[in-house]
Amino acid sequence: MKRILGILIVLVLCFGLLESVSVFAQEQVTIEFWHPYGPPWDALQQKIVDEFNKRNPDIKVVAKVIPGDAIVQKLATAVASGQAPAVAHVWGSWMAIQLANMGLTLPLDPYMKKDPEWNPKDIYPAFLQQFKYKGQYIGLPDSAQPSSICWNKQLVREVGLNPNTPPRSLKDIELFSEKITLKDDKGKLIRIGFLPHSIWGGFMMWAYHWGGIFYDEKKNKITASDPVNVEALKWQVDFLNKFGGVEAITAWQSGFTGGENDPFLLGRLGIRFVMHYDYYSFHVFKPDLDYGFAMPIFSGPPDRRKGPMVCTNSNVLLKCRHPEAGYRFLKFFTVGEGPLYTSFSVGAWASPNRKINEKGEKMGLLPSWYPKALWKQDLRVLEMARPHPVIPVIPQLMDQLRAQTDLAYRGKKTPEEALKYVDEVVQRELEKTMK
Repeated sequence: MKRILGILIVLVLCFGLLESVSVFAQEQVTIEFWHPYGPPWDALQQKIVDEFNKRNPDIKVVAKVIPGDAIVQKLATAVASGQAPAVAHVWGSWMAIQLANMGLTLPLDPYMKKDPEWNPKDIYPAFLQQFKYKGQYIGLPDSAQPSSICWNKQLVREVGLNPNTPPRSLKDIELFSEKITLKDDKGKLIRIGFLPHSIWGGFMMWAYHWGGIFYDEKKNKITASDPVNVEALKWQVDFLNKFGGVEAITAWQSGFTGGENDPFLLGRLGIRFVMHYDYYSFHVFKPDLDYGFAMPIFSGPPDRRKGPMVCTNSNVLLKCRHPEAGYRFLKFFTVGEGPLYTSFSVGAWASPNRKINEKGEKMGLLPSWYPKALWKQDLRVLEMARPHPVIPVIPQLMDQLRAQTDLAYRGKKTPEEALKYVDEVVQRELEKTMK
């Protein structure tokens, strides 16, 4: 009898164990992560997904590539049908605002409040401010790309300038350009010193280095015609006219296709305002390039806060079936340890999280080709960054700036006229969107 009772107890325990294993298996949830990257960058996204899945056996993340120009409409359809991915990677933070305005995303605040590891002070201020819309966090950044000024040392040396002395003012850039710019017998440009209108983020990024302001939050007004912005545009127009005019410069630019056929790499352009990605490009296409780097040049009035415009991609939590799981992956992918195993070690892409940057550096994950002094400079620049206006019409603002500044470059409008027109058009769009 005792033997039978013992067997029964063992069977009960076995069934209980099997049931607990079954329950555990049922507790694992599968969520989707949508991103727009094709080869080879999709492999980096997958590597983060694999690392997360290994660390979190209760969650299985499945990555899917969705073309960037189709992702908004596909997300709208997926949310409406109840089949939304948990997390989506989109371009700038303005897309996160757009998705939030469409009612497709979930605010992160409830999940952050329950997260004992979440500390907003770990994140560079501007990168977090960029995602606070109508009092709530609507997404998180997954990279932090600082700007700098860079010069081709070999070219600078050839024209008789000191290759170890960077241009530290706009006057210096003009002096360098006078030495570097070269034309043939017919006046056609062969080489140029600097392109003030060729910078990531276009005129808005350029004006940010002057302390420019494009939106008055208290008045809910677009301020493209802010006097500092006008002065920044005037300088560009005068510079372009001095060194050949925008049409001649555009014709010169058309002879270069990027990549290994980049004028900077070929010694045909002397000075550039660059973003972090450019250094990775240098390494890939011309690893022996002799270049110098320095902090960005900040012009404009001394009483204006100056810094580069935030450059980052954004990630959002959708209205999905498993938002808790989605939040955990979202944080790991953006401000968590995920990028340490991919973009950080591949191209020294900094995290928006100070502690992650410190950890990656201590672990020796920075690529050997990336200058240590440049990395230290990057971290200083990230502390200085300013968010672009947290409004849903940033694409319209940048489109209008692109069109109107081009008219100013070509002498068809004055800088004041061009930027006032931007104010009028984008203000109407802002008011319509906010309604």
